[in-house]
Amino acid sequence: MARPSRLIALALVAMLGCGDPVADDVAAYHAAMDPLMSENTRLASQFLVLAKAVHKDQQNMDGVVQQLETQVIPAAKELQAGISAVEPGIEELQDIHQQAITAWTLQAQAYDDMVKAFGSNDPAAFAAGQKKLGQAKVTIESYVKQANRLLEPYGYHLDEFPPLK
Repeated sequence: MARPSRLIALALVAMLGCGDPVADDVAAYHAAMDPLMSENTRLASQFLVLAKAVHKDQQNMDGVVQQLETQVIPAAKELQAGISAVEPGIEELQDIHQQAITAWTLQAQAYDDMVKAFGSNDPAAFAAGQKKLGQAKVTIESYVKQANRLLEPYGYHLDEFPPLK
């Protein structure tokens, strides 16, 4: 017969091996989303630089539009695709993650809409693109807040605009 201390040790090893599946899913979700949030910071920085350039020098709008088309829009679509590819393991995160997909899809569409509106000289369509971008921002903020409510009890946190490394 096994000694009691050996049985206790075996029981502890068995318990440690099982782990908490929710904690594991939360950790995996954070590991997938955290680098994407850094990409969000990079994208926002690019967009802000271009927006400031427009306010300073409206003569170079063609250059700004070209940068939007070749840098910002592709980066926004890559970010949206990366977020869409994340598959949360627990139902509560799946529901919240759908907000993330919606938000970053809106953001990518808004950038694209604004560039097309500028190209066709359609101020109403440009304003609609800006409104869509505002909706994306509100949805992103809501997503981050709700995701953190689930992540923080497990020691994780997502920043909407984490500092770049």
